[in-house]
Amino acid sequence: MPVLDFPASPLAGDKYPVTAVPGQPQYTYDGVKWTTIGAQISNAAPATALPLMDAATAVVGTATKYAREDHVHPRIPAAPVDALGWSGMQINGSLEVSQERGNVNTQLNATYPIDGWITYFSTGIGLAVGQGTGSPSGFPNILYMQCQTAKPSLLAADAASIVQYIEGYRISRLGWGTANAQPITIGFWTAHAKPGLYSGNVRPSSGDPSYVFAYTQAAAHAWQYNTVTIPGCTTGTWAANNTIGIILQFIMATGSAGIAPSINAWVTGNYAAAPGQVNAVDSTANACRFAGVVVLPGIAAPTAAQSPLIMRPFDQELLTCKRYWEKYYIRLDGYGLAGTSIITSLAYAVEKRAAPTVTYTGTSMTNSAGPQTVLGSAHELVWGINATATGMASGVGTMIADARL
Repeated sequence: MPVLDFPASPLAGDKYPVTAVPGQPQYTYDGVKWTTIGAQISNAAPATALPLMDAATAVVGTATKYAREDHVHPRIPAAPVDALGWSGMQINGSLEVSQERGNVNTQLNATYPIDGWITYFSTGIGLAVGQGTGSPSGFPNILYMQCQTAKPSLLAADAASIVQYIEGYRISRLGWGTANAQPITIGFWTAHAKPGLYSGNVRPSSGDPSYVFAYTQAAAHAWQYNTVTIPGCTTGTWAANNTIGIILQFIMATGSAGIAPSINAWVTGNYAAAPGQVNAVDSTANACRFAGVVVLPGIAAPTAAQSPLIMRPFDQELLTCKRYWEKYYIRLDGYGLAGTSIITSLAYAVEKRAAPTVTYTGTSMTNSAGPQTVLGSAHELVWGINATATGMASGVGTMIADARL
């Protein structure tokens, strides 16, 4: 029996032994304990020429292949990736759902180019952000941030980024802010126009503490798969309700005020980027492209090949997105006395995060005024029109229910 001498003060994701030993499991530190979940003990024989039967001709031939592989697996090597993928805490990580804008980009600051993602950039920086194509295999859509107005010299407070607010209910299982805080693993694809060092960060709604991570875009416009494991945060206040639980941010550019004193560690303060973060808004030739973002509990990251397969299917992702934003075509016809109301109710397709802000657009009224909200909740909307004169009245239009964080 081998002697196990685990290293002191390990970090989440550390391996022991560092180099796998045939016939022995390789342990991984999950931020709390050493575990063999997902480990394999390989006793595979080397490649050899084995006889193969040609079924069509019944002639025995030879081909080089691997002989019998005796892998000792726990009973969960494939299932966790599927299960965690379904339970991924991100919203619209596949970037497929774009209810409000379709594939038309926005050039406005603090707006949602697609469901679940909001863009921020400082004065003097111009970006066009939206849903696009040209993604790595398996992903139908990307999110792109194209520089429209360049800012070669950044001020201290300047920034350009794409952000997702993850609801507290979706991250409550992590136990962040307690001694039992669990790690997360983020996987994402990038194909930025400008090679170099880029950053991302995770923090609570207060911004403090913050965890900044870095990745390097190796080649211009080339799709690459990135993963990062973040240890659970034992400090700070992390909402476990229907408000903002985690802020996930990817950085295109930032001024000196946003640079963290250190990376790959929880630090006190609200920081956005790593030292050496490139300025990807210094030229209108620059663009940042993202695909396949997943935020998983634990330290297991899907492989690049697995990453498209664990995304929630479009129909399920659409329902998830409708918790935060939904649009309806509405119509109401009825008979009313002059000045009286004709009302009806509309049940939302999905219960909203909170009672939404309701707006009406493109309305057309006949012998009526309105429409107006009579009563609203997270479950349904009671709305109506007012008859202008006694008789039949009607109103049509579009209703938007916005419960985004």
